Amino acid sequence: MFWTGLSFVSALLAVLCCAVTAESRKCGNASNGDVRLVGGATELEGRVELCLDREWGTICDHFWSNLDATVVCEQLSYSRTDAVAIQGAWFGAGNGSIHMTDVFCDGSEDRLTDCAHRDAASTECTHNQDASVICTGTLCCCCCCCCCLLGVSPPAGMMCVDGDVRLAGGRFPSEGRVEICIDQNFGTVCDDGWDTPDAQVVCRQLGFSNGEGMETHQSCLL
Repeated sequence: MFWTGLSFVSALLAVLCCAVTAESRKCGNASNGDVRLVGGATELEGRVELCLDREWGTICDHFWSNLDATVVCEQLSYSRTDAVAIQGAWFGAGNGSIHMTDVFCDGSEDRLTDCAHRDAASTECTHNQDASVICTGTLCCCCCCCCCLLGVSPPAGMMCVDGDVRLAGGRFPSEGRVEICIDQNFGTVCDDGWDTPDAQVVCRQLGFSNGEGMETHQSCLL
C-alpha cells in the first residue's frame, strides 16, 4: 500500500491514539475491585470507574442511588455523609468496558463489588449512562449555590446565607429534598400544605424554569 506523507502521519497518529487509550484503561498498580473517580473538577467527584480483570471500566446507572455513592466514597476514604449519586454521564462518558449494572448497596458494604449487582454485558447500557458520584467536601464554584444545586454541603468554614435553598438527595441537580438556610444552617421544610406554587418558587429561586410539588420531595423541571 502506498502512503503519502500526510496519510502516513495520520495513520500513525491514529495507531498511537488507540495505543494510548488502551494503555489508560489498564489498572496498573490498582487491584481488582478498586474504584476511582474520573472527570471531576476535584478528586472528590467524577465518573465512577472500577478495576476488574486488570481493566478500568464504568458502572451503568440503572438503579444508581445515594447508598451506592456512599459505598464508593467510603471505599475511597472520603466521608460517607451526604454522598450524592448522579446518573447520565454527568462528568463525561467513559470508554472501554461497562463492568456493572443494577447496583444495589445497603450502605454497609466496604467495597462496591460487595454490593448486589449484575454483569453489564447482559444489558444494553451505553456510556451515556455512566454513573458518577460527588463525595462530601466538594469545592464550590464561587459560592454556596453551586453546592446547593448539586445537593452537597458547603465546605467547612463556608456558611450558608439565610434564605438560600438547595435540593438534596436527588438523582439529578434539578430534584431533591428542599432545604432552607436559617441561622446559617440548612434544615428541611415540612410538607403540610406543600403544593406546586410553592415548588415553583423554589425552582425559580434556584434558576430552574418550573416545578412540581410532592409530599416526599421537590422536583424541578428543566
